Amino acid sequence: MLVDPDRLRLLSKSMDTIAVVAEGLSIADSLVSFSASAESGNPESLVSEVLGSGLSVCEDVWSGFGSRCRQVSAASRGGASDFEVTDAEFSDALRAVAGAL
Repeated sequence: MLVDPDRLRLLSKSMDTIAVVAEGLSIADSLVSFSASAESGNPESLVSEVLGSGLSVCEDVWSGFGSRCRQVSAASRGGASDFEVTDAEFSDALRAVAGAL
């Protein structure tokens, strides 16, 4: 069975968009903004006290997610450019991305 190249291009474009959003997330900025509206004083200090090192771990997770989205996008785009790609070849490319987790 042949893969529909147009759908692969659409998947690639969607994954690129998701990657940009995920990689651009700043959880610290969001929490500082939230805590500033809820508390008086130093919101950065409140965020640091509540989250500690967990904040960087969380942002690293989102960054990794964005990177995996880019890998899926590349696999999709590559598959779309080769009209003869089969679903098995595309599946193998996605398994390779999953194996990198």
